[in-house]
Amino acid sequence: NGSEINVLGTLYLQKSLLASGVNIFNGKVTIDAAGNITTQGKLAASEIKTNKLTISNTPIASGSATLAASIGTAKIPAGQTSVVITTNQATLTSKIFVTPRSKIGNQALVAEAVKDKGSFTVSLDHALSEDISFDWWIVETN
Repeated sequence: NGSEINVLGTLYLQKSLLASGVNIFNGKVTIDAAGNITTQGKLAASEIKTNKLTISNTPIASGSATLAASIGTAKIPAGQTSVVITTNQATLTSKIFVTPRSKIGNQALVAEAVKDKGSFTVSLDHALSEDISFDWWIVETN
């Protein structure tokens, strides 16, 4: 059958020392000689095991729009109790994690008022006399 590759044992692609990579579906999936895999699509797996996870905070341009980053840093200005983070990555099913970069007393930073694909608000109960810098990360669930 012309649409299958069947082997007994290991299937080798680009086994030559001179090979520079593998290109699948006209660049939609590539594997370089170092083993780095790049895909323009989604990756689906039942489990991912890694020593390090790197989340890019570079906006992604698609054919119809520019998608904002799903991770970032912001601050609540001194004397204020909240700040609005504008991003189209926040949805009603997102989990939004916020981590202060300095001590904030006996308060917690809270991600609230999520507007689907628009923004979310990070707030605390009482204003402080100094800016509160924090990191935020949006993880989509389904």
